[in-house]
Amino acid sequence: MDIMIDRIEQLEKDTGQIKIDLACLTARSEAFATKTDLAELRTEMHQSLAGIHKEIGGMHKELANQTRWIMGTAVAIAATCMTIVKVFF
Repeated sequence: MDIMIDRIEQLEKDTGQIKIDLACLTARSEAFATKTDLAELRTEMHQSLAGIHKEIGGMHKELANQTRWIMGTAVAIAATCMTIVKVFF
């Protein structure tokens, strides 16, 4: 009989600890992300990435335009130098 009482007392202690642990887990679970939160985050990320993609595309166009101007200027300078050399020599 004493063994049963000891076991019941131990179960009561364990039950109390389980209640405390459950309360802590319940409090922590309120901060967890839900499926809706993740879906909203995914949408925001896709929108941000789309904006970044557009900016990179614009930068690519500007870089291509700048490269054309540099190459055109280099060809014009080379042609001018050749003409000057041909005229004077």
